Amino acid sequence: MKNNIKFKFTLFGILFTVLAFVPFSCSSGGGGFDIVNSLTGTTTTTQTVINDNIVAVGDLGRRIVSTDGGVTWTNDQSAGSALRSVAFANAKFVAVGDTGRRVVSTDGGVTWTNDISGGYNLRDIAFGNGVFVTVGDAGRSMISADGITWTNEQLLGYNFFGVTFANGKFVTVGQTGTVMTSADGITWTLAVKHPGTLRNHALYDVTFGNGVFVAVGQAGKRMTSTDGINWINYQAGGSDLHGIAFGNGLFITVGALGRRMVSTDGITWTDLSGGNNLNGITFANGMFVAVGDMGRRVVSTDGITWTNDITDTGSNLLAVTYGQTTTTTTTNTGGTTGTNPDPSRFDCHDHWHRHRHEGHETHDSHDSSRNGHIGRHRHFHCHPKGERHDRHHHEHARDLHVENDDHHNTNNENNNRR
Repeated sequence: MKNNIKFKFTLFGILFTVLAFVPFSCSSGGGGFDIVNSLTGTTTTTQTVINDNIVAVGDLGRRIVSTDGGVTWTNDQSAGSALRSVAFANAKFVAVGDTGRRVVSTDGGVTWTNDISGGYNLRDIAFGNGVFVTVGDAGRSMISADGITWTNEQLLGYNFFGVTFANGKFVTVGQTGTVMTSADGITWTLAVKHPGTLRNHALYDVTFGNGVFVAVGQAGKRMTSTDGINWINYQAGGSDLHGIAFGNGLFITVGALGRRMVSTDGITWTDLSGGNNLNGITFANGMFVAVGDMGRRVVSTDGITWTNDITDTGSNLLAVTYGQTTTTTTTNTGGTTGTNPDPSRFDCHDHWHRHRHEGHETHDSHDSSRNGHIGRHRHFHCHPKGERHDRHHHEHARDLHVENDDHHNTNNENNNRR
């Protein structure tokens, strides 16, 4: 309500304002009804907040959360077998790990439910085409629409360590440089294997960006593909590369001995090293966030300059991902609840009458010199169905006085009519 609208209660208005909050009964034609504060209402305010959540997982079931781009971390918890990968989709994080462990969080990684285990280790998880797909040892593969119920479990015969989804297909990489593709996570096709000396080097992770898939792995192995089936640009050298992510037009891969490599095309790389092993990396809202042994966490915008490099005494972190969750709060303000007449038996009407009082003196000191004011009465009428409208009952809710401003008076009437 506008600030320049002021309420003053006359003695008459105060009397009926009090009555408006007291239940009373009226009878007509043998049928009574109760009206309890039927003229007041509530204002409902809904606010939605977008939360940027980075969730890292690791050995001993460790889980830890950052909401500020990887600078500070909270909700550090550990329980159960190792969690080796985590993915985000449909407002939930789903983590997988040793002994087939799967666990779900719907509140940004703070609490986790649906903790189940069984079977071969699961190494990685990705989301695409409406399903989560997880892969692992012995080529174990299965799918889930919600991260809770899993189906189409199969063993493809190779240990798989990494999986991603892009260009309408899942691409998984693993043991002896094996690559397989699938549109649905159920039917898999073996990709072409390079005949050279790098043929049997394991692949640990794969991602997509700038129109190409890039896979990395053992002894610094790197290779690219435009379709996930035919692979070229084989390279190797240096320590193992454990994880890769794409963002800001850059591929960044991390690995053993804190190795970090940066490329715009997956072919030409800038190589950096230092610190504890780095095991996983994600691109999170403009920042790369990498995690590793001894709880190491480090962030960068360009892959060259890294900041907030911290470690702790907790267990190793093996993977990290990013997801946006929303929190919605609803607040009701003003008004009280009440009971209106039975609409099957009564017709009710609610309206205002506006009039001018001359020579009225208010109790507000700065208005005491006014010669008059505009007053309004609000009326609530109910009469039994079928009975003439002039035989109705009135509830004078209040005698309401406002400033001499027709524009604000009109708006206030429209806003308060129910």
